[in-house]
Order: sequence, then structure tokens, then C-alpha cells
Amino acid sequence: MKLKTFRSFILVSLICLTSIIIAQPSPVVKLFDVRNGNGVVDSGTTYPFAITIVFKDKASHDAVVAAFASQYGYQATIPDPANAGQTIANPQSTKQFTMAKITQYLKGIYRADAVTAATKSAGTTASSAVDAVVPPQ
Repeated sequence: MKLKTFRSFILVSLICLTSIIIAQPSPVVKLFDVRNGNGVVDSGTTYPFAITIVFKDKASHDAVVAAFASQYGYQATIPDPANAGQTIANPQSTKQFTMAKITQYLKGIYRADAVTAATKSAGTTASSAVDAVVPPQ
């Protein structure tokens, strides 16, 4: 009886251990990974529908942010609005700039899809309106 109980204990332990191992996110082996972030918690708020970008390490994060800054024209200094001809340090960090560019990209994709859908709907409506007033052949 004790051997059977011990075997059951070992089996349950292995199942639990396997569940814990499977539930752990896989490590990022490339520069970054885009993952299903459903359930991600940020500052105490849980987001049930999310996509996250996970970086391998701080150096990877910094490299991607620097690449965005380079490719999208981030300027470390900007014209000083108070003093013509003078410059000031850009109050927007490269990380904020990168996040704004990602947001801008997603917004552009969403907008383009909305315009496509509206165009298709308007075309269908116009075609139906014409069919209603123009006799068939």
C-alpha cells in the first residue's frame, strides 16, 4: 500500500512539475520576440488582450530602440521654440519616440483597413442606388 501511494505521489509530482515547466515562457534567444501577452500585468492592471514585445536583454532592447531612432529620424536636439536659431535637448526620449512610431504604424494599418472597408461599403451602396433607378438591360 505504501509503495502504491508513493508511486501516485511521484506521478502527481511529475505532472505538476511538467505543468510548471510548460507554463513558463520560453526564453528569448533572438534579439526580440513578439508574443501573445494576454493576461500581462502592467502597474497592477491586467490586460486580457495584449501583444508584447519581449527583448532578450537590455542590450537588445537598447539596440532596437536605437535602430528605430536612426531609421525614423530621431533628433537628439530640436529647435528651441522660445529662442529662434537655438536648439534644446529633445524632451522625447528615444524609447518614447520608438513607442510613438510603433503606435503610428499600428494606427496607419487600422486606418487603411477602415478606409478599405468604407470604400467597399460605399461602392456597394452606390451600385445598389444606381440599380434602383436605372432600368436593367
